[in-house]
Amino acid sequence: MQRNPRGRPRKYSDELLVEAALRVMGRDGYKALTIRALADELGITHSALYTYVGAVEDIEKMAVHRLTSQLPLPHSSSVPALRQELLAYLHAAQRLLRLHPGVVLSRPGSAASGIFREISDAWNRALLPHVPNQRTLHLALGALVGTVLLIVEGERLLEPDSAGKRRKSSTGKPSANAAMQPIADRWLDDLVDLVLPELSIAKKGRKPASSRSRK
Repeated sequence: MQRNPRGRPRKYSDELLVEAALRVMGRDGYKALTIRALADELGITHSALYTYVGAVEDIEKMAVHRLTSQLPLPHSSSVPALRQELLAYLHAAQRLLRLHPGVVLSRPGSAASGIFREISDAWNRALLPHVPNQRTLHLALGALVGTVLLIVEGERLLEPDSAGKRRKSSTGKPSANAAMQPIADRWLDDLVDLVLPELSIAKKGRKPASSRSRK
């Protein structure tokens, strides 16, 4: 990003530019982020914005890095700890998708998709030593991420105007989404056992999902 040699005015700080970009993408989708749209959001002319922004991709990267910093990366090599880190990652991805779908569901080849690919590669490297082959791991991670997408999309169908916040009904009882959250958490937990049984074997007092007897 280009810098004003005399110092950028406070209203054009990186922080405010990123916040404006997130508002545009959250409201109108990832493709809507352009220099003109960002300038309109900030209330300035697009030619004035070019003084501080070299290209819209600069803002994309800053915005996505801000969000993906919330996604935990693998740090452990032991199976039990790695499994817990994977679940933490999936739950964090669920929260991120719920709050910022316009950024997470980005177009292929975009700055965002490249950053998410780097995160996916990190998980591939951490999990591959514990999985029979790359294809199995690819399918497993695809199933897990796909389930997260389905859970969040199901929430939107139930409460399309919730904007990622848990609502209560007029009776004061928890909303359907809030009531479903423990079930969704268990789905993810069981799905990890099902698609990555190598990680579930080391769980104390619990067998892999594929070997549990049905009641």
